[in-house]
Amino acid sequence: MSHDHAAPHTASNADLEDSFTNPEWSEFRKADVKAGTAIVALMLSIFCTGIVLYTIVVITL
Repeated sequence: MSHDHAAPHTASNADLEDSFTNPEWSEFRKADVKAGTAIVALMLSIFCTGIVLYTIVVITL
């Protein structure tokens, strides 16, 4: 029993593009934009909270 491990199977771009329809790709992109927006909003809120806390500490010193 012999196995050829010299050339592992890799998916080509053509294989991946055939896996999903255009509407599915569109939904993926929309979900990515929503997730990115949520991440940026959370990061901004954490940054602003830090600025507020820092300002409170500076004022009370």
